[in-house]
Amino acid sequence: LLALAIFIGYKQSKKFQLEKTRKAQQKRLIGENQQQIDELDRLATHKQLADSVAAGEVGFFHKFAKLYPDFIATLLAGNTNLLESELEVCALLKMGFKTKEIAHYTGRTVRAVENTKYTVRKKLHIPTSTDLNLYMHEV
Repeated sequence: LLALAIFIGYKQSKKFQLEKTRKAQQKRLIGENQQQIDELDRLATHKQLADSVAAGEVGFFHKFAKLYPDFIATLLAGNTNLLESELEVCALLKMGFKTKEIAHYTGRTVRAVENTKYTVRKKLHIPTSTDLNLYMHEV
């Protein structure tokens, strides 16, 4: 009788441990899934933002600032004298646009965009050996 009680207690203990492990795994998977959902939402919003730039919609910069609030703050921490037009070019660089695309979508010349990139590089003290596009992507 004592052996039966010990056996039942052991089985219940194992069952409890398995249930606890299963719940921990479910919680971990739910957290991972939520992170993936959040990333997909951000990417979808990023795609919509890129599409709005390509379509020439007004208000791109303000939408971008909502999607990447830390980006603007980080740049301004490096130099508070950055102009909105310079921040806009930085935002477009972060989104992966090339110089010619930025010129096309903003109605500027390629040379004007290159000058803006040069000014940003100087204001933020980014060495010429650093790829500005990569730098903006990593900020």
